[in-house]
Amino acid sequence: MLHSRKKRQNERGGGVEIAQSLQAKRTNSSTKRTYQSKINIMKAWLSQHYPGTINTDTSELRVPLPNEAVLAFFGHICEAGFSCDHEDIDARDAPR
Repeated sequence: MLHSRKKRQNERGGGVEIAQSLQAKRTNSSTKRTYQSKINIMKAWLSQHYPGTINTDTSELRVPLPNEAVLAFFGHICEAGFSCDHEDIDARDAPR
């Protein structure tokens, strides 16, 4: 029984390594930079509007994030599209 438990733990650990390896190979470096940029934008916005969601020592997100903070950020980034939809304006004609 001990042998099978250790085997399962090794399989799980190996699975994590495999997933990380595949992710590293399949995700383009420019995509990784884009994702990191979006995370940084979210951190900056949250630090202004929901300061309790950011660890001031490390500047990292405190998870889990409150639903209200996530929804407010989502609303913030979707605001221009929402306005275009409701005012029947083409996105190319919307004020920036």
